[in-house]
Amino acid sequence: MTTPNPSPLGQWLTWLKKPAVWIPGAVVAIAGTGLYLGGQQLAYREVSPWLTTELSKTLGRPVQVGKVEAVNFNQVRIGASTLP
Repeated sequence: MTTPNPSPLGQWLTWLKKPAVWIPGAVVAIAGTGLYLGGQQLAYREVSPWLTTELSKTLGRPVQVGKVEAVNFNQVRIGASTLP
């Protein structure tokens, strides 16, 4: 008597039920979410003052950079800025 081969879905679900799989997966998901949200907050708080300081040093004159309006994967949108 032979045992039937389990379906690929059944093998996948059996594999996912193992704590050695889902515990590290949960840790990675939580850490990734925390880093993403922390990075967003850092960008909204720190980018505008840092950019103001660096541009003022580089140009040798005062620069006022507006607030950060949006942060995306590949861009940062900054509000109205002035170069008096």
